[in-house]
Amino acid sequence: MMTDDIEVNEDADAAAWAAGTVAKPTAWEAIKNFAGTFDGQGYTISGLYVYSKGAGLFSYLDAATIENLKVTNSYYRAYSATEGTGVIVNQGNGTFRNIYTNAIISGEKNAVGGIVGIANDTVTVSNCWTANEITTNKNYVGGVLGNIKTTGITITIEHCLNTGNITYTGTGKNYIGGFVGRANIGSPTGGLLT
Repeated sequence: MMTDDIEVNEDADAAAWAAGTVAKPTAWEAIKNFAGTFDGQGYTISGLYVYSKGAGLFSYLDAATIENLKVTNSYYRAYSATEGTGVIVNQGNGTFRNIYTNAIISGEKNAVGGIVGIANDTVTVSNCWTANEITTNKNYVGGVLGNIKTTGITITIEHCLNTGNITYTGTGKNYIGGFVGRANIGSPTGGLLT
């Protein structure tokens, strides 16, 4: 549970980090294998410089709840083709509610989401607002969720708003959406996207 705002790097400038015009700080080490409840209580985490195999505030979530949180003025970039990039989590499942994200994301690998990079089990996102700037030349990019990887699961996105921009610089096949990039839910009996 957060009890105050957290500025990870003082005087952070996510736009300058993305442009490479200032020295990059030490990269954030994502919180790994989290399965509890993280309540931001309406506070803000800012100044994250995330450059990792799977880029996110959290690395992997297992039926976790992340709520009442803002993430702003932060920069994300992943260097693994098998891991996702998400402002909150690169890969996992759980419940996300009352979240605001405003970050810059360089999508050099597949599966980029404003909240979740890769959903590998049931995910519920509600009352969230994403306002990220995403630039990518890869596939599976969504304003809220990048890639629904597994068939036979339920994904619920309700009462959410995406006002961010997604700029695609690649060529050929791509899966890009305002809310979800790719929904690999199989046949009508294999999953549900509501």
